[in-house]
Amino acid sequence: MSLLAPLFLLGLGLIALPLWLHRLQTQTPEREPFSSTMLLVASEQRVHLHKKLQFLLLLGLRIALLVLLACAFAKPVLEKSTEVFAGESVTLHLLVIDTSFSMGYADHLDAALTTAGNIIDSLDSGQSAQIIAADQRLRIIGERGNDAGQLKSALAALTVGQTRLDFGEMMNGLNGLLEEYNDNIAIHLISDFHASGLPARFADLIPKTASHRPVQLLLYPVSNSVTANWSISSVRRTREGLQVSARGYQSPAQQLTVSLQVNGADVAQQAQLVPANGEMEVFFTQPELASGDNRLVISLAPADNLPGDDRRHVVLENTPALPVLLLTASPDALAVTYLKTALETGGYTVEAVNIADLDTRILPRYPWLVIDDLGAVTAPLAASVTEYLQAGGAVFTALGERSQSLDVLPVSNHPVKSLAPFNPDRFYAIARIDGSHPVLAKAAGWRGVNISRAIIPQTGEEDRVLMSLEGGEPLLLEHEYGAGRLLLLTTGLDNSWSDIPVHSIFVTFMAQTARYLGNEFALERQQHAGDTILLKQAGGASGQVIDPSGQTVLTLADTHSTQNVVLRESGFYEVYTPGRQRLIAVNPDPRESDTAAITPDLLARWRAAGEPLPAGTAGQVVEVAPVTIELWHALLLLLVVIVLAESLLGNRYLGYRTGQ
Repeated sequence: MSLLAPLFLLGLGLIALPLWLHRLQTQTPEREPFSSTMLLVASEQRVHLHKKLQFLLLLGLRIALLVLLACAFAKPVLEKSTEVFAGESVTLHLLVIDTSFSMGYADHLDAALTTAGNIIDSLDSGQSAQIIAADQRLRIIGERGNDAGQLKSALAALTVGQTRLDFGEMMNGLNGLLEEYNDNIAIHLISDFHASGLPARFADLIPKTASHRPVQLLLYPVSNSVTANWSISSVRRTREGLQVSARGYQSPAQQLTVSLQVNGADVAQQAQLVPANGEMEVFFTQPELASGDNRLVISLAPADNLPGDDRRHVVLENTPALPVLLLTASPDALAVTYLKTALETGGYTVEAVNIADLDTRILPRYPWLVIDDLGAVTAPLAASVTEYLQAGGAVFTALGERSQSLDVLPVSNHPVKSLAPFNPDRFYAIARIDGSHPVLAKAAGWRGVNISRAIIPQTGEEDRVLMSLEGGEPLLLEHEYGAGRLLLLTTGLDNSWSDIPVHSIFVTFMAQTARYLGNEFALERQQHAGDTILLKQAGGASGQVIDPSGQTVLTLADTHSTQNVVLRESGFYEVYTPGRQRLIAVNPDPRESDTAAITPDLLARWRAAGEPLPAGTAGQVVEVAPVTIELWHALLLLLVVIVLAESLLGNRYLGYRTGQ
């Protein structure tokens, strides 16, 4: 046993205090009977000091209280050593096999399966194994057991995936699995050990000891030779055409041919020399594109030992001006003119429809719509727009002359708090702008805008104020409504309430609003295998996804709910949401193409750090890190019991001495 704070033991000197108190007595407790004191002369009472210990049980309790208090602060700990039999104590072998994209190189997976089979054959009768496939996630394959036939059948089902392996994230996942096992464990990691998979900290590579038992980590590289690889590293679109880059990793100089395919048709190809461990660039003139999304495939020839990254999938948009539905009660109003001009300048076509003539069944055809004055919305239209928002739609609207008499705003249901009165001699300036919001990312120019009148709604928890006036009144707010969103401008757009529509910033603002509400930059068209998309980012809270092989990803029930979809394969994914179809190109993570392996020194350091058992100790008793048990918690509990006992016993003696 040892002490963490031994200086607190000096407090044991306080034991002298109860010893002194129990020996000091100022009045003798002895009484003698006497018939009468009438004839006695009064005299001064003598004080007798007796040097005899009194009330030994109470004294013992008080001494024990001081001793326990000092010891508790000194924090005694008990160290218990743990002994294991090296080589005989490991009963569970975790065979972790790298199935990331890079393991598709040549025969690396076959080598990994052969190594795993040899480990299975070497198991003793009292040992069992569990097979785990590792890439972006950990997957337990088959059942745990020691039947070599069943374990090898599970091995045969392993295939190489398209995702990336990060060794730090893998080890973190294994640490979670280790907590579920009560056995001593040996981790057999079989991989190509590419340096691109290393975490930022070396400590993240070390498995945690489970329940103070040793966890062995054994590393098995599938290849010790240099693995040359070439890949398409990037494709960049310019005004003149396409700039394609190809590079080599651990590679000699090589003549390669780059081919371009557009929508399944071969368009062009060029041959060029790639320097050793270097990069080349090839330029293709602008190909002829079909309307909408175009599928481009750029490939290298001849194919190398990792053919999966010799092809790169790209989506190029050639979309005509997107239609925007503008709802108004006055198609000839000045606000409609300003809105049409700004949106058409941004590349959109505006379909202005009189609210009285609107067939609400067409609303789902549009990813977002504009209402020039929210006060013009009738009760039936408000119900249809609300349903449209709940289904994932988006609306931009302003408050104008038709909104002045409202107590509650339609659709958004905001109570009207107040009306900023018109004053021809005073304008309200914009005091705060949330530049972090995509709509206001290009916020330069708003400070010069003047507001003469605004309708101030009562905001709630679901509102995000994006711009506010001098007194804190909201000028632009975003309101979440179910799966949809509504952008509300609290002033008018006819140039009578504000001069916003005549400023150049208005064109930029409407273009950013269109892109934001239309989800045009929320869904990235170029993704890596293993990335996740949210259907809401594609323009709706529900929908369907078709993978590169033409199979549906979601079940029928899932198509009606918000879904996160993992893109596990390379190729083109089709995303369908209400009123929209999008195409996504998925490619392997370029870090998987870098075949540079972990250096032998680092691999040896990792191997040593992951083996707590000394080499050559099989069958011997080995002492590993001791278990530390802190005792001060128990001492405090005992201290409470003694305090209660001392209090009860002290009250008893005090009552005896006072004659009670």
